[in-house]
Amino acid sequence: MVRQRKRNIHERRMRLWQEQNGFCAMCGLPMDYEETCVDHDHAHCGVDSKLACGYCDRGGLHSVCNSLLGFANDDIELLEKAIQYLRLKAIK
Repeated sequence: MVRQRKRNIHERRMRLWQEQNGFCAMCGLPMDYEETCVDHDHAHCGVDSKLACGYCDRGGLHSVCNSLLGFANDDIELLEKAIQYLRLKAIK
């Protein structure tokens, strides 16, 4: 059962953006508030971030950084394989 949201999505996004001083929690580059996405653990409540409880929020990310995690389904092994691939195929 999903816990009641402690904050709405806009409050959660603003809190993360302010806590991170306007920087993406993943890549470390600056981001505007408007481009900040709330990254959350889908396994926790199994819903879209707008309906998530807020306890599963991991950080504020650029949409591209958030999409990277989403497309990989938070699969750490897949992301590690992607890193290995990029290191192997890097043009020197």
